[in-house]
Amino acid sequence: MDSPTELRAAPEVIEPTGKRPTDRPAGRGDAGPGLLPYVAVALATVGALAVAAGTLGSVARSASDGTRIPAVGTAAVVAVVLALSVPVVAGILAVRRSPAGAALLVGAGLVSAGLCVMDVQLWTGPIDANRLELFRPVTAGGIEAGPGAALVLAGHVCAVVAGIIALNWGWAASSSRSRSSRRSVPAS
Repeated sequence: MDSPTELRAAPEVIEPTGKRPTDRPAGRGDAGPGLLPYVAVALATVGALAVAAGTLGSVARSASDGTRIPAVGTAAVVAVVLALSVPVVAGILAVRRSPAGAALLVGAGLVSAGLCVMDVQLWTGPIDANRLELFRPVTAGGIEAGPGAALVLAGHVCAVVAGIIALNWGWAASSSRSRSSRRSVPAS
C-alpha cells in the first residue's frame, strides 16, 4: 500500500543506552520548581518566628529609664498568629505542589516589604510608627527601639526574600506546566 494518503509512522530509533534521540535532557524547567518551594517556606518560617519573638519581646522602651513598653495584648496575639499561619499554609500547599503556596508567599512578601519601611521608623521616630501590635505608648516621653525591633525587621526581610524565591517557584511551576501541556498536544 503505497498510497499518498496513507499515514506511516517513522520507525523509532532507540540507542543501546535506552535513550531516544528525540529525548531532551531534563533542564531546570523540566524538573519543575525543585527545592524552591521548600527553601521559600523555610525562610518564611524563620521570618515568622523572628517576627513572633520580636513582637513578644521588647520592641520599644522608655528612653528615660529603659523600661519595656508593652503592646496591646490582642493585637500582638493576632499579629503572631497571622505571621505563623502564612508559612504553615504555604508549607501544606508546597507539599501538594500547588502554585497557590507561591502566590501566598509572594503576597506576604509584598506586605512585608511595606512593613519593613514601617519597621525602620522604629529607630527614626518610634512615637510616630503607630505600631500598636508592637508597643503602645502611654506618655509622650522619649521612646527608643528595643532589641525586639531588630528581630521584627529581620523577620520581615526574611518574608520579603521568601516572597522573591516563591515568585521564581511560581514561574518554574507555570513554565513546566506549559511545557508539558505543549508536549501532549498532537501535531497537526
